[in-house]
Amino acid sequence: MFKIKSLFNYVISILFIFCVLNSLSIYAKTSKQLLPVSVQLWSVKDALKADFDGTLSSIADMGFQGVEFAGDFGPYKNNPSALKDKLAKLNLVASSAHIGFDSLTDDTLADTLLFYKTLGVSILFVPWDERAWQPQGINSLTEQLTQVNEIAQRYAMHIGFHNHNKEFNQFQNATYWDAIASNTPYTLPLQLDIGWVHYAGKDPEYFIKKYPGRTLATHLKFAPILTMA
Repeated sequence: MFKIKSLFNYVISILFIFCVLNSLSIYAKTSKQLLPVSVQLWSVKDALKADFDGTLSSIADMGFQGVEFAGDFGPYKNNPSALKDKLAKLNLVASSAHIGFDSLTDDTLADTLLFYKTLGVSILFVPWDERAWQPQGINSLTEQLTQVNEIAQRYAMHIGFHNHNKEFNQFQNATYWDAIASNTPYTLPLQLDIGWVHYAGKDPEYFIKKYPGRTLATHLKFAPILTMA
């Protein structure tokens, strides 16, 4: 079984589900209840390959409430119902998932949505697309995101976008992240990776407040502090 302490050998992406909170400040002032916290499974991808069930058990033992999938379903690849049952036995939920556009084509979208709906996931995030920081590609990206999100809503689901650092490069007197948020509908969720926003030299709370109700989840990264000798 994957040892609990070994989890901290990885850079961990911790996922906070904001549940339509409009800003960090509002949460701090009005609620003492802790937000549910999930682990992004890409952070422990090697451990999952070595021992899928054991890694899930270790995550549950550490007190996390859920997991965010990133394409690895171990022995449950073709059985989302059994995977949902496994999570339930561990008191975990599938809070969301990262998924590429290759699984959101005309030929694959319906099967993808049904798989995740069976698993209990209602929000999917596209985690990476190079068009997100290209002047010639940004409009194509927002159009495709809008289209697949509209289809997902027929399944009572949503598809949104997750950032890295380049989305915060300057574009048209703002940033590419602004272009994504401004050119997609309110129903399209945003997942703000706090670590990457800070890496880009920007203030994450500014963007959460600028687009209220859009940032339904965030990623927080914990990594060792490196010191120079």
